Amino acid sequence: MHDKRGKTNIEKPLVSKRNKRFILHDSNGFEHGEKINIMDVKSFIARRKTHEDVKEQLHAIWLSFQIPLQSHGQRMMETGMEDFLRDKKITLGDIPTVLVFTKYDKLVDEIENRWEEEGRVYGESDVEIEAEQYLKKHCIERIERLTGEYNVSYQAVSTKARHQDRLKDLVQLTYQKVAEHFVQQQGTGPSAVTTVTCMAQRMDPSLNIAASINVGKRRYWEAVFSGHDFSGHKIEDCLNVIHIDIVKVWNLCDPSEVRFSCEC
Repeated sequence: MHDKRGKTNIEKPLVSKRNKRFILHDSNGFEHGEKINIMDVKSFIARRKTHEDVKEQLHAIWLSFQIPLQSHGQRMMETGMEDFLRDKKITLGDIPTVLVFTKYDKLVDEIENRWEEEGRVYGESDVEIEAEQYLKKHCIERIERLTGEYNVSYQAVSTKARHQDRLKDLVQLTYQKVAEHFVQQQGTGPSAVTTVTCMAQRMDPSLNIAASINVGKRRYWEAVFSGHDFSGHKIEDCLNVIHIDIVKVWNLCDPSEVRFSCEC
């Protein structure tokens, strides 16, 4: 183990062996003086932003910041990120973007410790309200001034079990932004990108349920009502196709593909 920041290449996709549909590209952050990395990231975004193949486009961007604790003298971002945010409108365009603030648990702990020292009686909702006000004052307002954009989409998250629902909220918000963008981009009808977004995530089962229903509507009910001929096919064959599509939508970790078996 060491305390040095890891190095990544934004061109190289990061794919988990347990979830091959969730593909990340890491910018490696923008430290002071790293002009080459910023140029590489902007070049990468520019190519993917207008790529003719929707599979190669950037479907969503998470701009990640660690929540700065004022009592610890922490900074939210380096000057490189400030420069990136000033050019956000030009660089990112209309790519669905969510600001992600990490280590929310540290902020909550600090608020609770301070109030306990003061002898204050409080509830969990009081802490959440205080944390939200802190985020807006020390994070959101600053980013809005840099970008010139207001009503930005953001979510504070933590890997701690106590705040697990916040990860689900991030997934839901990201899906919402992607769905809105790609419906507009495609013009009419649901985009396949929104379905794949549901398939890639494993935090919110309700999104998988919705995707299963949408796939069913598009692939089966429309075919039935349009009078397609199913002669020569058993009902079992049709159910097997539905079974496989549902398994794909849920994207459960199944290296041996046991769930794809239609045998009873």
